[in-house]
Amino acid sequence: MASDTDNSLCEGEVLTLTASITLPSGCVLGGGAPYIWMGPGAPGPTATAQITIGAAAAGDYSVLVAVAQDGTPGAPACPCVGLQGPSNVVTVNPTPATPTVAVVDDVVCEGDNIQLLYTGPALTGATYSWTGPNGFSSASENPLILNAPVANSGGYSLTITDANGCTSPVSAAVGVTVNANPAPPVAPDVDVCPGFPAELTATGGGTILWYDAPVGGSPIFTGSPFETQVLSQTTIFYVEVFDPGTGCSSERVAVTANVLGPIPKPVARDTIVCEGDPATLLAVGTGTPGNSLVWYDAAFGGIPLETDVMPPAAQTYTTPFGLLTTTTFYVAEFDVATGCESERTAIKVVVQPEVPEPVALDVEVCEGESVTLTATHGTGSNLGDFYWYDAPAGGTLLGVGQNYQVPASLIATAGTYNFYVEEQFNGCTSPTREEVTVTVNALPAAPVASGLTVCASQTATLTATGTAGNTLNWYADAQGNNLLFTGPSFETPVLVQTTTFYVRQESPATGCMGPFTPVTVTTSPVPQSPSATDITVCNDAEAIITASGSGNTATQINLYADQDDTTPLLSSPMPPANVSFNLGVLAAGTYTYYIEEVNTATACVSSRIPVTVIVEAVATPPNALDAAICAGQQAELKASSSSATSGVFNWYSDAALTDLLSTGSVFTTPVLNATTEYYVTESNGNCESAPTLVTVTVNALPPAPIATAPAPVCVGSSTVLTATGSGGILNWYADAAGASQLGTGSSFTTPPINQQTTFWVQELTVGTGCASELVAVTVDVSPVPATPSVNSLSLCEGETGLLTASGSGTGSLLWYDVATGGTPLQTDAMPPASASLSVGPLAAGTYTFYVEESNGSCVSQRTAATVVVSPTPPNPNVQSPVAVCEGEAASLTASGVAGGTFNWYDTSGNLLFTGSTYLTAPLTASTTFTVKQALGGCESVGSTVIVNVNPAVEAPVATAGEACEGQSATLTATVGGGFILNWYEDNAGLNQVGSGSSFTTPPLSQHTTFWVQALNPTTGCTSELVPVEAGVLPAPPAPSAADLTLCAGQTGEIIASGTGTGSLLWYDLASGGVALQTNAMPPATASLTVGPFVAGTYTYYVEESNGSCPSSRTAVTVNVLPSPAAPIVDAPVATCEGESASMTASSPTNGTFNWYDASGTTLLYAGSTYITPPLFSTTTYIVKEVLNGCEGIGETVVVQVFPKPAEPVVVPASICAGQSATLTASAASGMFVNWYGDESGANLL
Repeated sequence: MASDTDNSLCEGEVLTLTASITLPSGCVLGGGAPYIWMGPGAPGPTATAQITIGAAAAGDYSVLVAVAQDGTPGAPACPCVGLQGPSNVVTVNPTPATPTVAVVDDVVCEGDNIQLLYTGPALTGATYSWTGPNGFSSASENPLILNAPVANSGGYSLTITDANGCTSPVSAAVGVTVNANPAPPVAPDVDVCPGFPAELTATGGGTILWYDAPVGGSPIFTGSPFETQVLSQTTIFYVEVFDPGTGCSSERVAVTANVLGPIPKPVARDTIVCEGDPATLLAVGTGTPGNSLVWYDAAFGGIPLETDVMPPAAQTYTTPFGLLTTTTFYVAEFDVATGCESERTAIKVVVQPEVPEPVALDVEVCEGESVTLTATHGTGSNLGDFYWYDAPAGGTLLGVGQNYQVPASLIATAGTYNFYVEEQFNGCTSPTREEVTVTVNALPAAPVASGLTVCASQTATLTATGTAGNTLNWYADAQGNNLLFTGPSFETPVLVQTTTFYVRQESPATGCMGPFTPVTVTTSPVPQSPSATDITVCNDAEAIITASGSGNTATQINLYADQDDTTPLLSSPMPPANVSFNLGVLAAGTYTYYIEEVNTATACVSSRIPVTVIVEAVATPPNALDAAICAGQQAELKASSSSATSGVFNWYSDAALTDLLSTGSVFTTPVLNATTEYYVTESNGNCESAPTLVTVTVNALPPAPIATAPAPVCVGSSTVLTATGSGGILNWYADAAGASQLGTGSSFTTPPINQQTTFWVQELTVGTGCASELVAVTVDVSPVPATPSVNSLSLCEGETGLLTASGSGTGSLLWYDVATGGTPLQTDAMPPASASLSVGPLAAGTYTFYVEESNGSCVSQRTAATVVVSPTPPNPNVQSPVAVCEGEAASLTASGVAGGTFNWYDTSGNLLFTGSTYLTAPLTASTTFTVKQALGGCESVGSTVIVNVNPAVEAPVATAGEACEGQSATLTATVGGGFILNWYEDNAGLNQVGSGSSFTTPPLSQHTTFWVQALNPTTGCTSELVPVEAGVLPAPPAPSAADLTLCAGQTGEIIASGTGTGSLLWYDLASGGVALQTNAMPPATASLTVGPFVAGTYTYYVEESNGSCPSSRTAVTVNVLPSPAAPIVDAPVATCEGESASMTASSPTNGTFNWYDASGTTLLYAGSTYITPPLFSTTTYIVKEVLNGCEGIGETVVVQVFPKPAEPVVVPASICAGQSATLTASAASGMFVNWYGDESGANLL
């Protein structure tokens, strides 16, 4: 069986089947419908050997043929009677499904790529047929339309023809809109000075975006104008127009900021000035005429301080003010040709701090003395040098140094002299000079003084006169070393020989002393003192003194009544040597007279000698008083003179003065028991006075008082003693002699008594003072119990406590709340020896209780017991309630007053912890704690802390993820209850990296485990941490690719090498973006055509994909070198026919040069100067500069060739030797004729 399609059809096509059979002899077709057709929609038996099915269903078709015996007589037997077959099979293949298609971006911009995608199942052996607008067709599975124009907007459809040749229905069209790019902006190039930003402008119909690369990158500025950064070299920027409505951008336009040639910056040096001085700055520029040096006070910007036009190259600038601190100025050169300024040169002006004025003290000296002036550094000085001058400014430098000795010639006379000192340091001088005044005071004149003559061993009084107000000083020597006295009158010491003294004046105002005046004292000898004997006489006889002297001629003895008298009472000349002086009758008394010997020639007098004259008076009866004593006593009698005499007193027992009892002014009688008379007289040695009667009256003694002994007393206690007498005064004494009186009266209270003690009492009679005998009174003492011991007590406010005292064990212990007296609070009989008193509850404070022991008769001293009651501390501050999660410990904190501690208790009162922060055990149910503050041993009532335990959170269910090496994986987790999922990179949950039901990891380089935890946002409780694995799929290695260098305007190929499997994908971004081109491997290498470009650096990227993961992208740099500008040609405009032309090319970039013919393709010469061959017609050449391998724009040079003029016609001449000749030549009209001295034309005559 055969079909009209060679036995292979597609579903829905017209199927024509033709059956053919070769029958052996004897066989014929059987029946009326021998052909039995089989297959989907087959007609079954037919009479014909051919059938047609209009729209064949997919399936296998075949035919059976019925064979019968030929009925023709004689026909051989048919060997194959019956159904024969089946025949061969004709297959109708199914039509492929309608493909599904997509596009990466359904809206793109003009020039972008359109990436069409077949999204259906992979088909082996299939072919693809894409159609679209603008005549687009492609047989690629996923075609990429590069640089799509606007005309590519529309629908794109796909049909697929499978390996059987069956074609699918046309897919639904995927629509793509290609928006037109805005027109490129208009942006002129600009010139800019080096070191300044350029202002670039652009106009266009949209948003203006500026870039630093011709393709790719991010905008560096939006809008117009655009002020660049500061530029130091020519820089190309790029600008495009962006349509925000379509998101499309125009072609980028290169805008060149041409940085003009740099201007050399001026040369200048730093300088130093003194504080407050202006600074003069010096800078040197290029000296170019018209250029200027411009001075600034800022490194950038600012207003010029001064502009100095050059030449000369060196210019100065002086600040208009003094500088106080170190300051930096700047200078730049302004180029008048370009309007540009050079980089500014900094000039640092270091300001030396002001040198302080030195300190120097004025000096005052006396005329003729030397002077040294001394200066010291002022506050803040740098210890500079001192300079001394004779004027406050300018003047003559007198000396250098801290000390300056003033020459004597400068201060020779009295007066005031001024000197000046300044300090200099590092060239700076103190602002003013310190004035130092030297006052030279005049010396006083020599005083006027005269000498004296005195007697030996006498003093002399010298006087001197000087200038009013001055002081006169007297000296023992002419050098003035031994000052004796100050004053106008000087009394010398006693002189024994002639002596010279010196006196001079001293001015109190200046301290200056004048010259000495000598004053001499001459001494004369002194006579020897006379002698005389003392005498005694009565007041009724003459007193005569006898004296003996030298007896020399011209001498006499003088008698004086007083040592200091100047006029003698009597005088007696000598000789003879013995003389007498009768004083007459003198009143009683002692007289002293003085005698001296006088030399009447020299008036020298001996020292005076005293002479005593005793004149005794006749005595008078003495004075004496009667006495009264008590019987058995002695009387002490006293006598005194009744006159001015001081004689001896004699005591007698009789009026006849025969029984002398005693001599003296005091007489003590014997013991007397009866009244007795005595007699006393006074004797002055010569006479005794009449007696004076003295009576001693003797009074009787009172009887002894009656006293009763008291009852015994306790040790340390007092008692009252009583006595009765006869009516006199009763006195009490501590001793049997009555020496220590204790009290007076019929009763006497003793002092405290510690042992048996005896006192004495005596009666004293009023009027006579006579006392009875002393009567003893003895007091016995009973013992006192020992002082008991007792404890002190510290309580808390509201507590009670026991005070326990210990005694002797007998008697009683008594408790009090007062130190003395009072009523017992409690009495405890002993034994036992100890007893307790319960105290409290008490308010806060200090209380004192007392205890004493009593033996029934006596009590001990009381012992104090102190009870200190401390206040109850306030309850601590706590936070309650506190919430924790099930199974967690709670950290509880208490605070209170300073010095307190905190005790934590459970509800049963068990102490759990002491401290401000208590960490509980892990809790599974809400729990109550109590914390009390302890201070001074007392605890507060307590604060309650409730810890609420929140239920635990169930663990989340997590799903692992995987990602390519270097990429991120997405991990997911679920949990119920509205909980929050938090992701961590550690199993301790310390470092959280994400939150939510999904977490995108950072780029992974190896298999990594993360952890997820559920958080109850209401309670803050978290679940256990669940590990989640992030697997890493291997990425292919990054492909290798070499960088590429092109010239501006060229295209080139980037070649990359991969592993040989997978694909190589090209991008213009380091990450993301749409592939520019995809190359399936093998082969292992692929290339991408790039360019043409403007000058700059461009980066492309290539990665390898293994179908699952891409490699890292390899960056490939395309360095586009700028094409040189057209060179500058210095060429002749014309040459003569048959001659060569010499042309020279140059450029600022100093490249090499290629010379071409007019076509620009035939290279004639390489070099800067090209000499043509001889030219016979005007010829055109093109020269291009080659720089860094790039050939630039050609410069056209036209050489004009002029025809040569005809040779001139010369008329020869003949002359005689030594003569000159005049030669003539004729040429065509308008020509010049030149005459030469040589054939080569080198020497023009």
